[in-house]
Amino acid sequence: MELDTHSINDSSVQSVQRAFQLLRLVAHSDHGCRLGHLVERSGLKKPTAHRLLRQLIADRFLVQSPGRLYQLGPSAFELGIAASRAFPLCELAGPLLQDVAETTGDAVLLVVKSEADSLCVDHRQGSFSLKDSEVVPGYRRPIGVGAGGLAILGFLAPSDQQACLDEVGRKLEARRYGNLTVPRLYQLAMETRERGWACLPHHAVPAITGIAAPLFDRQGRPFGAMTIRASTLRLTQPRTSESAALLQRAARRLEQLLAGRSVQV
Repeated sequence: MELDTHSINDSSVQSVQRAFQLLRLVAHSDHGCRLGHLVERSGLKKPTAHRLLRQLIADRFLVQSPGRLYQLGPSAFELGIAASRAFPLCELAGPLLQDVAETTGDAVLLVVKSEADSLCVDHRQGSFSLKDSEVVPGYRRPIGVGAGGLAILGFLAPSDQQACLDEVGRKLEARRYGNLTVPRLYQLAMETRERGWACLPHHAVPAITGIAAPLFDRQGRPFGAMTIRASTLRLTQPRTSESAALLQRAARRLEQLLAGRSVQV
């Protein structure tokens, strides 16, 4: 009896895909995931999910806390360190972020698209400190809830934009972000695309306004954004326009630096 090599290969690829799916779900959670949540979100059968999770733990990509939460393990951390060397986004962006923070006095963030979320990967604090300090590297929220995510959302291809809005809609039902709704988010995204940069006043955090310029890869697709977060009282109309222009110049410079390093994003 001959083995069906094609079927074996297909099965192996499917197992890898499912394992990565579970790994991403855990990575996108703030405090870890329970088995039931992973089964529900992945659509996998419980025995299949449990088998793959055991293997991810054996390979140290995941660990399980005493509270039965699955969390990222040391192997995932090692991959992150290796990726940061191969893709020096923060290294190249750091001086530009610092320059914007010193020029404006405001907090400046670097965020990237992570499926239907925006993920903060770097942060510089200006001379005018904000009361809230939750937006630090590693912080994620639904794309469009913050100005950086809105800058990305506004320039996505229509099909990708709709997929993100569908996912964000479910997250908005679970947690309120000011008066944001999917129709309002779509309207803000269209305004962002027309303007060329995003402005989001006090939705996620009261009395704080975000301004953001999108970052594009070499195919013209948005992959991230540079963002200023400031007290709404400080952002007069002239100052908002000046800050947006400063961000756009910094964003274009970062794209040039990435291209010079031959980095594909």
